[in-house]
Amino acid sequence: FLYFLLTSGRLCTMSQSRKRARRQASEMETPEYVHANGDYNIWYHKRMGDRPDKRTDPATHRCDPERDSGLTKADSQAGRHYMCIYFARGKCVHGHKCQYYHRIPTEEDEKSLAITQDIFGRERHTTDRDDMGGVGNFNRDNRTLYVGGLKNTRADIEQTLHREFGKYGEIEYLRVIPSRLIAFVRYKIRTCAEFAKEAMADQALSKGEILNIRWSHEDPNPTAQRFEEHDMTRRAAEGIKEKSKELGVPDYMIDGHQEIETKQHPYARIMEKDRQIIEGGKSAATDLSAQQQYFLQWAQFFAQQGIDPSQLDEQTIQYYQQYYASYYAQAYGGAAAAATPAPAPPPALLEATGAKSEATSTSKQEDKTDETKEEESKAETAQ
Repeated sequence: FLYFLLTSGRLCTMSQSRKRARRQASEMETPEYVHANGDYNIWYHKRMGDRPDKRTDPATHRCDPERDSGLTKADSQAGRHYMCIYFARGKCVHGHKCQYYHRIPTEEDEKSLAITQDIFGRERHTTDRDDMGGVGNFNRDNRTLYVGGLKNTRADIEQTLHREFGKYGEIEYLRVIPSRLIAFVRYKIRTCAEFAKEAMADQALSKGEILNIRWSHEDPNPTAQRFEEHDMTRRAAEGIKEKSKELGVPDYMIDGHQEIETKQHPYARIMEKDRQIIEGGKSAATDLSAQQQYFLQWAQFFAQQGIDPSQLDEQTIQYYQQYYASYYAQAYGGAAAAATPAPAPPPALLEATGAKSEATSTSKQEDKTDETKEEESKAETAQ
């Protein structure tokens, strides 16, 4: 009776903060064909003689964590529970009566999970399968998914993949290779990658598209390999510290060990720089129309002065570039930037401008002399 009261109170408290899990499908899907009668192969999870598992149509269900997640019997029952694989595939018929969790994995789930099992409770193997499918292996902390089957590399393909795969956990980096119509998605924790692999298998991003989700091979890039070794060492050190605290090791002994720095994945660093460059290019493109207007004004200035920009030397061109920069700063920066003085013109430009002004004054004087001579000749003719 006391256990019933405690369990009921726990359920009431949790129901106030979380809703019950939704039933995703009305009936269990039947297999597309009858399995062969051969021996069952635990490596490939099929019997000898089965036909290749290839789909010609996209999956009919998809997990929506925001809509489908909720409380199940696993939240109220004692003991170790795993994630529902049918929930990940979007077709669990039990809903809140399911014996497994209906939610996205967390870091606490990964810490409490044995290294030989995946988030769904399946046994992992010592090596990967030949086709890089299945549950993966426990000798490598693989958090990267290979995404094939893309039909086209439209401009928003990276945003689309990030939006769809980001529903199942925090993404460390996402890399699209347009020439091969493939992508790589790396999650922060392994359990989220395992969940996303089941959730996005055979799904479609556009019409006539079936995604092929596999585990990625080991990256041959030496920089990425060094990062993997560093990250594995850091995780192992954190695990030892947490286990030491559970065993009652004094804090001064635990704190005496130097913490290993958390580094960002090299691909994530590169993609972040590329994103900043792209965003900078977009902001520059928005100011292009204003710069074009200024360019036309300076082109008119050159035309009025009779200057051919192609005939200017490098020093003069640098002068004009600096002058334009200060001019733009005044235009965009306001009064604060207006105080910036224009750079001094190079001597060659001053000499050219001075020679041109002397030539202009001389030509004007000659014109005046000719006009004076014409007026004098007209006066003599009149007399």
